[in-house]
Amino acid sequence: MCCDSNLRFPTSVTCYRCTVCVCVNDLKPNHPRPGFEPVPMTLQLLETLIPTDLSNVAGLDELEDRLIKTFSTFESLNESFLNGKETSVQDPGVDLEAVRKFYERLRQLPNAQSIFLSLIKTSEVLLRRPGRPLKRKEDLRFLLIILENPGLAVNFFNSFNPSPQSSKRKSIDDARTNKSRTAVLSSSPENTDATRRSSHSFSSPSKEGSSGRQNSVSSLPLTDPQHTQHSLLKRIYGIISNLPNELHHYLVNWFARLLSPPVFRRKVEMINSFITYRLTKHQKRALLSGPSGASKAQRQLYSNDWQIKASARMMALFFAANSNRQKIELSEFYNTLVHSLPSYRTNPRLIIVI
Repeated sequence: MCCDSNLRFPTSVTCYRCTVCVCVNDLKPNHPRPGFEPVPMTLQLLETLIPTDLSNVAGLDELEDRLIKTFSTFESLNESFLNGKETSVQDPGVDLEAVRKFYERLRQLPNAQSIFLSLIKTSEVLLRRPGRPLKRKEDLRFLLIILENPGLAVNFFNSFNPSPQSSKRKSIDDARTNKSRTAVLSSSPENTDATRRSSHSFSSPSKEGSSGRQNSVSSLPLTDPQHTQHSLLKRIYGIISNLPNELHHYLVNWFARLLSPPVFRRKVEMINSFITYRLTKHQKRALLSGPSGASKAQRQLYSNDWQIKASARMMALFFAANSNRQKIELSEFYNTLVHSLPSYRTNPRLIIVI
């Protein structure tokens, strides 16, 4: 679903865990536990949840908890911000303008940094296990909501002043993330110990090795916000890039019809930043092989990087959308780091980014 690895698993299991990207793939919808009630979000509901007195720490924490409940389950998030229209090629059924106003309202709150970190971490946990194969156009709504999160921009958290409470808030965020993970993984009566054992035991990727090891070492230091951004981006790009072609057709049309040029540009820049980070990481690692082996080592590293492949496919969707209705200049899809790669000079066709 996410890294496009070839896996082997018994036909008797209902889900399996990939050992490369650690995503849990459900072969059929993983129904919520009995008594579960979705908690979708709307712009109007958000206003009622924000405490009148913004110095009310307890009230702000309750708001954050409520947002985590919405973003931690597919059923809640996918039913949020509906515009009353049927999902079609022309409209996804989600009011994207309301989604943007929702995030902008959160940005105005005194605990905005904590809220956005919690939303990113909770969304990443959800993408590790959406709970169903994504085959219907209606299943794409929650992805669009996550993709609109401005907290995924590289410099987003730089706008917040460092707080002496940052380390304390980080511990709280981590605790809430663990709580969200527990809620997501326990939302189905089928998620028993036996199911969890089968998901660990029966997944064996054919591309085991370099892809799994490369994720365990980071050549670039990441702050906590940058790490959470990177974790979420690689998963949403991976899931979207591996959707059926029919669903890609819907996404391309939505991107072309509904995204204004500034919004469209920001998303392309976000993908390019992600690609640049991954290529730079491999560039530095390849240099450890020495001048003679750097080019060969680098080709092997980035050509097997599922995150680069996923983000390149994601860029291709935006390129197709821009071809339908031009939003930005073609030059804005260009990644200047590509020409600096030794492997590009050897064989330009090896570069998989646009």
